[in-house]
Amino acid sequence: EERMLPVQINLWGVAAATAFAMIVGALWYSDLLFAKQWMKLIGRTPEDLQKDGGQMYLLTALCWLLAAYILAHAVQYVAADTWVEGGVTGFWAWTGFVFTTNLIHGLFEGKSKKLMALNLGYTLVGFIGMGIILVLLPD
Repeated sequence: EERMLPVQINLWGVAAATAFAMIVGALWYSDLLFAKQWMKLIGRTPEDLQKDGGQMYLLTALCWLLAAYILAHAVQYVAADTWVEGGVTGFWAWTGFVFTTNLIHGLFEGKSKKLMALNLGYTLVGFIGMGIILVLLPD
């Protein structure tokens, strides 16, 4: 009987991958990159986001932490041991789970293609970067 291989997860690597995704988000949705376009597409202002900001950022960090923890398992299961393999693992995880489910919801909810592309671009960079970090900081 085959069993799932045990994995050793480096929690520092998971924390670093989470921090990476949060930093990318802070840049992605900043005035340096896409803040103006994103705000227009979602019909909100910076003041709107300030109201619930703390809770939203905390939940965002927890979601990225969970994603990084699960991706760390995937990186180990595929035995990725180079930064390229880590990035590819992140890409396939994003493609199979993030891209597909977000596209389904976006299509049914009538979201603009620009908004979907902007948000999916952020998570793509996040997953590829996390995969790389998780290989560079192994167990």
